[in-house]
Amino acid sequence: PDGTRADMGAYPFFQIPGCIDSLATNYDTEANINNGSCEYPDNGDYSLSFDGLGESVINISDLTIEPTDSITFSIDFKLDNYIHTSNHNIIFDLEGGNMRYTLLIGTDYMEMRFEGYSISFDFETSSLDNQWHNIIIQGTSYSMNIILDGNLMVSEIWTEPFVEHGLTPGDYGNFIGANDLQYGYYVKGQLDDFIISKNLLSFSNIQNSNFNNSLAAYYKFNAGEGDILYDHSGNGNHGTINGDATWQYEIPLNPGANLI
Repeated sequence: PDGTRADMGAYPFFQIPGCIDSLATNYDTEANINNGSCEYPDNGDYSLSFDGLGESVINISDLTIEPTDSITFSIDFKLDNYIHTSNHNIIFDLEGGNMRYTLLIGTDYMEMRFEGYSISFDFETSSLDNQWHNIIIQGTSYSMNIILDGNLMVSEIWTEPFVEHGLTPGDYGNFIGANDLQYGYYVKGQLDDFIISKNLLSFSNIQNSNFNNSLAAYYKFNAGEGDILYDHSGNGNHGTINGDATWQYEIPLNPGANLI
């Protein structure tokens, strides 16, 4: 033995589990393996209010969704009867290198798009009424269901194309409350509890927070201060609040439960 690295072999690597996200309130500087224990500011029942003037948007451009056969989006919204431009506003617009998910709302309709696959379904609703609503979009490789306030509004099945769900960060970006930082389609009103799951979640699952370890992102909107929208899923897909979006303290909000 000569004491060289070759003689001693590989250096040992000791796994120290803990929270390795520096934005978490319980960040562990000694940990090197994420054990899912990260906690983030949760200061009560808040939502974010958007002014609709082209100055408020949440940037989640680093959002990553691993490839999956199914996907669920759920978000609570309370929006004014206001259209920023064209004939609709955009609640969220996620455009990755491989896929684009867009949820639109107009005066008398809502629409969900799986762009890149030319798949789009809409339904009639007058939900720009300054009341709380919840919408759930369930997607598989060959189907889409849309549930508004617990009621099935769209149920469609197709044979082609075969949709490959997931999201890798792209050049365009991912936004909540508009479709980018410049051109807009900005909403006016409040958003809360945005959930992205790699499984199909029902209205009941979401009301009761039964996520079955399937979350890709979970934005509770409960920090109540600052310009970070924390991802409570443990995946670190945090967002940046741009412009004049303001924190609003509300009656107790429950994902999918703060309905009229």
